[in-house]
Parts: sequence; C-alpha cells; structure tokens
Amino acid sequence: MNFSKKLNSLLLGLACTTSYVFAESAKLSDKIRVNQVGYFTSEEKTAAVQVPLSVFKTSERWGPGATFEIVKVEGGQEKAVFSGKLMQANYYPFSKEAIRLADFSDLKEQGTYYLKIGNEKSFSFEINDAPYSELTKSALKMLFYFRCSGEIPKANGGKWHRPAGKPDTEVFVHEDAAWTGQKAGTKMSAPGGWFDAGDYNKYSVNSGITTFGLLSLYEAQPKVFPDGSMNIPESGNGVPDILDEAWWNIKWFEQMQDPTDGGVYHKLSTMQFAPIDKLPHQHNAKRWMMGKTTSATLNYAATMAVASRIYAKYPKQFPGFAERAMKKSKMAYAWAQKNSWARFVQPKACSTGKYEDENYSFTDEFAWAGTEIFITSGEKSYLKNAGIPQLDVHSPVWTHVHALPYVSLINNADKVKSQVDMKLVEQRMTEFVDYLIFDAMEATGVAYRMGNKRYEWGSNGFVANQAMLALMCHKLTGKKKYLNFAISHMDYLLGKNPLNHCFVTSFGSKSSMNVHNRLCMSDGIEEPIPGILVGGPNPWEIIWDLGPEAYPSVLPALAHLDDKQSFSTNESAINWNAPLVFVSGYLDYVLSKDSK
Repeated sequence: MNFSKKLNSLLLGLACTTSYVFAESAKLSDKIRVNQVGYFTSEEKTAAVQVPLSVFKTSERWGPGATFEIVKVEGGQEKAVFSGKLMQANYYPFSKEAIRLADFSDLKEQGTYYLKIGNEKSFSFEINDAPYSELTKSALKMLFYFRCSGEIPKANGGKWHRPAGKPDTEVFVHEDAAWTGQKAGTKMSAPGGWFDAGDYNKYSVNSGITTFGLLSLYEAQPKVFPDGSMNIPESGNGVPDILDEAWWNIKWFEQMQDPTDGGVYHKLSTMQFAPIDKLPHQHNAKRWMMGKTTSATLNYAATMAVASRIYAKYPKQFPGFAERAMKKSKMAYAWAQKNSWARFVQPKACSTGKYEDENYSFTDEFAWAGTEIFITSGEKSYLKNAGIPQLDVHSPVWTHVHALPYVSLINNADKVKSQVDMKLVEQRMTEFVDYLIFDAMEATGVAYRMGNKRYEWGSNGFVANQAMLALMCHKLTGKKKYLNFAISHMDYLLGKNPLNHCFVTSFGSKSSMNVHNRLCMSDGIEEPIPGILVGGPNPWEIIWDLGPEAYPSVLPALAHLDDKQSFSTNESAINWNAPLVFVSGYLDYVLSKDSK
C-alpha cells in the first residue's frame, strides 16, 4: 500500500477527531477526479469534477458547487490553503457526462492535499518536484518481472521473486514457418526476452515497438536511468540500467532471425496458452518458432539498427554486438524486400496471439527500418527508399509505426540534419500533435484535456504513446504546450478520468488489483506486480471475456472492469508499459532537473 492509500485509510479512520475538521464533514466522492499520484510543483494542475447534465440547461455560468478548495494535510492537521472557481462545463461524449475542471496551477507549495467541494472530497495527492520518481522506476521494473528464461531473485524482486521458467534453449521451427530458409523441425535456441502480455509467449512485432520505447527514451534523455538506479542483477556493470533491461529482450530478439536467409520468425510460442494458475516453470509445453513475416522482419531490422548505434557506446560490455547487429539488420531488410507480402497465418492447431498487421503494404515498417539503418550506417540509399519525411504520422501502435522514424530523426537531429530536411520532419510531427492538442483543448477531449479518442484494445497505450509524441515535439521545439499535453495525459492515466481510477498498479488510492496476467494470477500474492499499466476502457472486445452485462457500462470511456477475467480491459502488455516509461521518465527527469 503506497502513501496515498495509507493516508486515505487514516483519514477515514480518524474522521471523528476534532483535528480533522474537513474529514469529519466531507466524504470521498467518485465525482471529483484527480491525478492520484501527484502534480509537479511548477506545472499545470487540474482536477475534473462531474456535474449534472442539467448544467447545460441553465443560464448561470457556474451554478451550484462553483467553488472548490484545496486542503493540505500535515502533521495530523488539515487546512484549506487554496480556493477557486470551477471552469465552465464541457460535455465528454465518451462517458456522456458534464465535466468542470478545477485549475489550481497557482498552488506551488509542496505537500499532501485533497480537493474539496461542499461536503465531498477527492482522493489525496502530492504536489512536489518529482511526483513520478517511484512510478517511473516501477513502470520499467515491470519489464524485469516479465523476464522469460531467467530467475527473479528475491534480492531484486522482493515478494514477487520466482524461479526461472521457459528456458527456450530448445525450440523448433514450425512447418508453417519453413517456406524459406530452415526446414521444419529445425532446433533453435532463443532464451531471454519478456513475456508479452498476460501469457508466456514472445511476439516479434510487439517486441520491436516495446524495445524501441526504451531505446528512444535513452536517446532523448540518456541520464534518466543511470547505472545502479533500478536494483536489477545487472546494476553496477557500467551500463545505464534502462539499456540493461532492454538488452534482456534484444539478446532474445537477435535469435529470432533465420540465420540462413535473414527472415524473422513471427512468434515463439506454445500451441495453446498456459493455464492461468501456472507460473512459467510449472508449464513445460513444447515451444515453436511460428510464421516468418514481413512485419516481424522489418521490426527486427529497425530494432537491431537502433540497438547497434546505442550499444556501440559500450563495446566492453557488449563486445562485437554493434557490428553484428548492423549486419543482421541489413540482412533482414533485404529479406523483407524480397518477401514484401509475407503475412502471418495462424497454424490450425494454435490459439495463442496472432499480431496480424492491418497495414497490407507494410509501408510504415519499411520506412521505419530504412530510416533506422540510415541513421546508424549513414547510407542514404536506405533513407531514399524509406519515403521520409513524406510519410504521414499516426498514433504509434504495433500495427502502425509511422511515427517511429520521426522520433529517431528528432533524437539524432545533429547527426542527420545535413541530409534530412528537419524542418519538414518538424512539420509532420507538430501538425499531428497539434491536431491532438486541438482535440484535447477545444474539441471532444476538452472536458479532460485528453486528446485520445481511440477507446479500443489498449486504449491506455494510445494515451501514453500520444504523450510520447508530444514530448518529442517538446524536445524539438521547446514549446510548453507539448509538455502540458503530456502532463494532462499522465493525469488521465493516474486518476483524472471518468472512472476515477489509476490505471497503474500499486499507485494511487484506487488502482487495478486484479490484472489479467498469469504471473499475477498464479503467484499467490494479493498485490499485483507494481507498475503495470493495464489496457484500459474498451467496449468493443468485452463480448469475448465476461460479456457486456458484467461491465458497469458499455460507454467507451467507462467500459473497464478490475477483474482477472477482463482481458479486454484489464490485461498487461509490454507495449503499453514502454511509452509509460518514456513519458513518466522524460517528465520526471526534465521537470525535476528544471526545478533544481
């Protein structure tokens, strides 16, 4: 239980004491939504207040409940230290509610607070210079807990320690993946990597965008996770801990390539999902290399090119890797050019994840891979074939990686500016993010200042990825609006949302406890692994798990349930945590650094 949860329990337990004058008269309200983790001292601070829809029928600008107070809790005492007027109501179509924002940005005193309106109050929250410091570490540490093939020692994993499982030193090429290169039944070894989501399998296309999230944060802000900051077994080896964690996946991903022709296998998987009550070492079904696809191969080519230029800075710890990775990246790219329409077909007896790409042309994957090879090697022919910067930008997700080459160009601007029109790169990125900002500040998202409208599988991942793009615009331009956009999206993820729910486990006063994840469902520990960003509201797939009748609402922003069986809304996935690491890490480093 974190500090905010302890505080709220304390407030409720001491409600009858005279020193807690506000706690005695005020009750916790689901209608007052705050960032339950905290706000930066010198940045924007807003809460969302649900009001009756009848507010739109009145001529009064403010109406009842117009005034709010911020109450400070310190040393067993409470004191109202700030008051203000609620902003004009706005309609949020995705939850069909009227919302008024409470802006307390002018409050810059550090401490613990809650927001009070009448006899109702919010969950508690912090205001300080580094509110995301612990969350950022937990978001990255989540990937450590998801390691395949390795033990999670008690010294590093605490009560979530477990034996090594899924060694993956003997996996076999499936017949459906043997149409080029190695023959069916060929034995391979591919240990390491991260368990992808709620299951124990590993998927190349999701691996690529996830690893990229960590490596791009390192390129954007190399000092965010210094060596020794994360308490992982590799801490102290002279390599930033974020690169050590990424390496666990990269060393597996490298082995997913067919060494005979350069193509990359789509997934390493059992034929069926493991039972939900088994830890990795308790499930020993045969593992297969399945599929060989254009999307997997281009994801591999891009990721290896990025890894090549980054790990080249640490030749002692990773001898020969940079050169080897660049060679393998080019080999993969060449295979994809020869097999540009190789799509994944699920084997008939298999029921694990598909990760089928919606983009039939793979234009975005070719652009991403070609751009990364160009940045690392300097060979302009790859950039010419990539079609950058003509390619449009989209919200990143494993099926649409259009934005990722732009992220890398921005991170490597000094290196490429003599050969790339960086003004056009800036135009592409800012036009897209400015559209998101318009939606968040003036259109459908204005009620919560949140620009994502994609309430679908992994909706929280879209929120985090859009914030990541905004921060790249901030790095490129230095404009405050992009920083504010990212902060408001973190507010949404951490509790300022229609569900009044913090979507990151172990943080905030009301967060997911029953994550659809086999590690969490089988370890016998009540608390889930900390730092998991769950998928979020998603009305479209709930028919496949518990059914719509089990959910409190089927409205897009409300279709979420904290239930282990709700894989459509409450599952974990590495590709959702990676942008959370990026955004929280970037903000924590830049704003904490600026405050000193």
